[in-house]
Amino acid sequence: NIAGDPHHERRQQYYFVAMAYTFRIHCRASDDHSLALIDGQVVLAAADPGDDRQRWYKDVMYAGGLKDEAGNPAFALVNKATGDALKHSLGYHLPVRAIRFNPGCLDESVLWSESRDVAGGFSRVHMVNNMEYIFDAERGGSEYGGPRDGTRLILFRWIRGDNQLWRISDEPAGRGPPMRVSSECNQELSLTVRDGAAVLASTDLEDDKQVS
Repeated sequence: NIAGDPHHERRQQYYFVAMAYTFRIHCRASDDHSLALIDGQVVLAAADPGDDRQRWYKDVMYAGGLKDEAGNPAFALVNKATGDALKHSLGYHLPVRAIRFNPGCLDESVLWSESRDVAGGFSRVHMVNNMEYIFDAERGGSEYGGPRDGTRLILFRWIRGDNQLWRISDEPAGRGPPMRVSSECNQELSLTVRDGAAVLASTDLEDDKQVS
């Protein structure tokens, strides 16, 4: 019974607070396209700030502290419009899938991690349990003319392509007057963004990232 479990309640509070932030995901090959979930397919689409299908939640806490072999934290990527999470492909050179996200049940097949910064804020995004399988905008390299609407997201080996380098940039979900989001169980903690993830940190009135 988890109804009276303080850890579960704190986790639920954190989860709903963290969901105040969404992120845009795009590759270095094209700033004009964003990763989207359209008709069940994980593809690139013409960037549209008003399209929730292009907004993603980055849930680090869901991973329970799991890390890849390089020590990078794992996370789930959940689509704002559908509530589905990105799921590992069935194999090499196959498309990334989407599955209904259940925050109460840990599923390693929806966990990803990022490499260090490779080029100007862009990094490789890969399966948490296999760093050789990385995000790749299929045939989205310069030799193919770059990404276009409908370009599929697949998993591929690293061949130093701009279509394999990604940025997960924070995009506040809400619009309107600036506001601070604090924790109900500890008013000294506020929501902020660090390393592309929504986290709770000690309240700092001078920290612009604690205001959304």
